[in-house]
This record gives sequence, C-alpha cells and structure tokens, in this order.
Amino acid sequence: MKYFTVLFLIAAAMLLINVPAFASGSASAGSGASPRSDYAKGKAITFSKLVCDTCSMQKGDLNKESAMGLKESLGEMQDLSSEEKELVSEYLNRRYKL
Repeated sequence: MKYFTVLFLIAAAMLLINVPAFASGSASAGSGASPRSDYAKGKAITFSKLVCDTCSMQKGDLNKESAMGLKESLGEMQDLSSEEKELVSEYLNRRYKL
C-alpha cells in the first residue's frame, strides 16, 4: 500500500509541475527574404501588372518563349520598381527555367 501511495504522489507531482519545453530552431519566421517568398511575390506582380485580363499579354499566352521576351523587356518598363523587376525576373527564371 505504501508503494502505491508513493507512486500516486509522484504521478500527481509530475502532473502539477509545469516544465517549459523548447523545440529546436527559431521561434520566429526570421527577417530575411526567402527564395520561396520572392517567387510568390514575383508571381503576384506578374499576374497583377503584366499578364492579366486588361494587359497586352493574357494568362494563356505566357509560355517559356514569351517569358523570355517579357524578361528581356523588364528593363524598359517604367511602371515597375527595380525591386518588382527583380522579383518578376526571379519568378520567370524559376518557373520557366530561363
């Protein structure tokens, strides 16, 4: 009987003690830009500003050949910032393996 009492007290103590557990790795997402987020941002810019229903290029027209032409003409586009041009270029490079 004494054995069960001690065992019960140990089990109860373990349930009442709150021990913090820390997983390995970082707790935050980090501040650096990841290649995945650059790809997603470039894709969003491409399909909102360059390839859309009201744009000169429609979504169905974008293929490897037209992507190369689009990438070459990025330098001439005045309505995109330099950061947007880099993101679009990153998207086109990775998506169409340019």
